[in-house]
Amino acid sequence: VSVTLSSLAGATVLDSFSASDFTVTLTPQSGSPVNATVDSYTASTGAWTASVAALSLVDGQTYGVQVTASHAGYSATAQGKLTADTSAATPTLALASDTGSDTSDGITQTGTLHVTGLETGATWQYSTDSGTSWVTGSGSSFTLAEGSHGVQVRQTDAAGNVSTASAVRTIVMDTDAPTITVEADDSELFADGETTLYFTLSEVSADFDASAITVTGGTLGDLVEVDDGVYGAFFTPDDDVSTTATLTVAGGAFTDLAGNANGDGDDADNTVEIAIDSVRPVIQSVQVNAQGRLELTYDMALSSDVPVSPFEDYFRIAVDGVEQSVQSVAVSDRVVTVTMNRPLGDGDLSVSYTDADGDHYDAIQAENGNDARGFDLGIVADGYVQGAQIYIDVDADGQADANEMREGVTTSAKGNFLLAKTAPQGVLMAIGGTDVS
Repeated sequence: VSVTLSSLAGATVLDSFSASDFTVTLTPQSGSPVNATVDSYTASTGAWTASVAALSLVDGQTYGVQVTASHAGYSATAQGKLTADTSAATPTLALASDTGSDTSDGITQTGTLHVTGLETGATWQYSTDSGTSWVTGSGSSFTLAEGSHGVQVRQTDAAGNVSTASAVRTIVMDTDAPTITVEADDSELFADGETTLYFTLSEVSADFDASAITVTGGTLGDLVEVDDGVYGAFFTPDDDVSTTATLTVAGGAFTDLAGNANGDGDDADNTVEIAIDSVRPVIQSVQVNAQGRLELTYDMALSSDVPVSPFEDYFRIAVDGVEQSVQSVAVSDRVVTVTMNRPLGDGDLSVSYTDADGDHYDAIQAENGNDARGFDLGIVADGYVQGAQIYIDVDADGQADANEMREGVTTSAKGNFLLAKTAPQGVLMAIGGTDVS
């Protein structure tokens, strides 16, 4: 409270007063009066000031002010009103635009923040380092530089009250576009082949999935995040083709958490090429030669590797319905010669050859190792189990408990599987599946 005392009697009277001659009382609309303390008095001007502890006043309450000055027979009184203002509200912060996939994570490519809740006539400051240092703001917004920031804001109102700083909010300003690297374990595949593809992102993405990948020449299995930002998947080639398979991630195919789209579609490491030769030998003719041996002629040159005993795993040969025993098998160029325990005689001849699923070194094969197609359907016993459900025996009780099942993790046609990086420790168990027949 600041007031000026004046006297018609002149300066001599004013000179005789001191601060102790003043009484200042503040009376609220309800409640007890509060006495103020006169802090200073300047005789030459009659100006004086008084103060009262802010805790003694109720914020927003209107007080009647009674001032009495009395000394050596001279006295004066004055009345007035004031409204107590003892605090300033904490301002709030909000991103002008949260461009990221999650509107609550504070990751954005637009770093402008709006400040609201500022009082009329107030000044304000903001901090980008969790309150270590403060910058005076202007208007009602400010813009962050690239990087991660611990942002706070506070204000000083017209009465001089400094608000509590707002809670620290972490804002990540990110304008860098993400990139990806595509790699394959193998550069060439043959029939029944399989390789693992890895897609390594430069930063975390919320929307990277199989739709971001263009695949030719084969089939890509389900993506599994095997490490932070690293996805793995099995690739199998199309059957009976000679081609170059490609797996490509184009520009704009996915975004990072701030909403920046990848722009590296033309980079060489966005594409993997795999040479595919999955063409299989196909039987062209079956005949019995002059020595009573069976000759199987194929459409391409064959490997010298031949089926080995027990031959009945591969061949079913009968004359007039009577099964014939195979003694040996030989290969020359495109012709497989099958010798029986005795020469084949006259009668109705039936022949079938079964190629087990998978790549087998002791099957009839092309020179590149592609297994020949069977004449007919037959029993498959390749040692691979497809579609087995994977469990992790966390409690080590030897049982595949329902809560130990790894959802969506099953064996591929090659008996392989991928585990996510979050998988727990324990003994792996594969339950069920099919030995394809």
